Amino acid sequence: MPNMPSGRSSGGARGVHPIFSAALGVIFDLNGVLAIDEPLHERAFAAALAPHGVTLTHDLYQAAILGQTDEAGLLRLAAAVGRDLAQIEVLSAKRRYYWQWLPEEGRQLLAPAAGALVAALTLSGARLALASAASISEGQRVAGDR
Repeated sequence: MPNMPSGRSSGGARGVHPIFSAALGVIFDLNGVLAIDEPLHERAFAAALAPHGVTLTHDLYQAAILGQTDEAGLLRLAAAVGRDLAQIEVLSAKRRYYWQWLPEEGRQLLAPAAGALVAALTLSGARLALASAASISEGQRVAGDR
């Protein structure tokens, strides 16, 4: 058997698919990969922008905010709508809505089979990490102890 790091053999752990046995480590993105929480982010942004007279459509969200940090997305949105938005106020409100509604969404946010994949990789001995523009507290709250 080939020499494997961490004392693992190429045979892998019992009940673990061989492909997972070969993984030394996996880096996941959080939003849109492990957690499908973009609809929640979109809803929170829409609620935070409404008092400022901005109606956030799905198309506008996708064009200006999706895939950006909240700060960068808000700057792009302001440019797209030609408005000077109170960035601190809007971002604070967006985060309040997100955290308020997150418990309502519960574990529905985890992508299908994400928990099983993370469990299988953990069982195989692979090191796991998150690389995300999300805050550490968001990552911990959404991904939990997985």
